[in-house]
Amino acid sequence: MKDGTVAGLVSSKELAQETARVSAEAEQRRLAAAGKGEATVYRDKKTGRVISAEEYAAQVAKAKQKKPPPEEINVAWKGGLAQQRAAMEAAQKAAAEAAKAFNRGFDDDADAELRERDRWGDPMAGKTRKKKGGDGFNLPPPIITEANRA
Repeated sequence: MKDGTVAGLVSSKELAQETARVSAEAEQRRLAAAGKGEATVYRDKKTGRVISAEEYAAQVAKAKQKKPPPEEINVAWKGGLAQQRAAMEAAQKAAAEAAKAFNRGFDDDADAELRERDRWGDPMAGKTRKKKGGDGFNLPPPIITEANRA
């Protein structure tokens, strides 16, 4: 036969040997196609040409030297400036509240702050918003009104 197997009457031992040989050859072809056991090919990122492992290691070391450590990269932006500002304001309010006398009466500032706070699902929210100015949105007057409607 063309694949090298014997034709005609074959003993079981010869058939087992031939099957093992054919399967071993197929496995070798599969591993060669997958690149098993081959050396790693390194390429230059800019040009794409093949470079040696030493050149690749030198490029990686050079790239690591260029990058600053992650701690030095603009630490102020890490936590969010608005969140930091809000935390600082809350700490100042807490410090001012702690400085006040423990036994005190009605506090206008605290009352005003509680009244300004928006609460989801508050049935009286519509009543208190009228004091702020309508629905809380600063919109221009409507173009079509009852007076100029046709």
